[in-house]
Formats: sequence, structure tokens, C-alpha cells
Amino acid sequence: MAISQQFEPDAARIFAINEGLNQLLIEHLHPDVWTARPPGKVRSIAAIFTHMHNIRVKWIRLTHVSGLFVTQVLSTLRCGEGSFS
Repeated sequence: MAISQQFEPDAARIFAINEGLNQLLIEHLHPDVWTARPPGKVRSIAAIFTHMHNIRVKWIRLTHVSGLFVTQVLSTLRCGEGSFS
């Protein structure tokens, strides 16, 4: 399912804005919070970022937007704060 060439610049721009916001959050997140286990059956922040990263990798792979390249899929079990920089 290749994305229409008409929308490629917008898709790449949206991806870049989203990535910038993710990096801003990561830079200002206290290291102890990164892997803290919240109460209940919910994911840690590291697990949430890993999941979102992997979904974005899949989106890039499936849409074939020029200028965006598939990066490594991350493991939720081994992901650390430095994995997203």
C-alpha cells in the first residue's frame, strides 16, 4: 500500500514533527521514571515508547514514503532510554 506521491511531503513532515516531540519528551524525562512500573497492569514509559516506535517503523515500511527509512525494531524487554536518541 504505497502512499500517494501527493501526500508524501506531508507524511514525512508529520513523521518529523512527531519524532521531534518524542525526543523532547525523552530528553526531559527523569531517568528513574523511564522504567518505573506504574501500579496496576499498565506498561512502563519505556514499553510505551518502544511500542510506538515499532508501530511507526511498520508504518514507514508499509507506506513507502520517500526520504523515510526503516530503522531497527526495538525489544520492549531490552529497551533503554538511549535507544530512542
